[in-house]
Amino acid sequence: MLFSKTEYKEIFLPFKYEREEPKISELQGGKYSYAKDEIYRGSIGIEAYGNIFGENKYCYSLYSADEKIIDEIVNSLKNNPDKTIKVILKIKKGKLKDFKIDLGSLAEVCNNEKFKSLELIGWGLNDKSFEDSK
Repeated sequence: MLFSKTEYKEIFLPFKYEREEPKISELQGGKYSYAKDEIYRGSIGIEAYGNIFGENKYCYSLYSADEKIIDEIVNSLKNNPDKTIKVILKIKKGKLKDFKIDLGSLAEVCNNEKFKSLELIGWGLNDKSFEDSK
């Protein structure tokens, strides 16, 4: 068969987040720039993780928004630990090819509609958590 049908599957996974802060060495060493500051202040990483098809996977998405919205979102996340969110998996030929964190699910879990205004700027399907790469 030349073409196989793409399937989508919804699962619920726990999640964590990161909001990068500049490192003291960057501030002291003069490596800290305005552009980097904009990235730090206007972005948040959200990682859904768990067993997907028998393997531990980490679905990491990086989002941007206005700094005030990011601050409010971080507060919502701090107040809602140990929750799960919907992740939509894209499967082709029986293999996991892509994912999407459902921002509507995240807004519902954290009771904050501002999650829906986040703009996706990067993502990765990983074998390790972002915490392991620091």
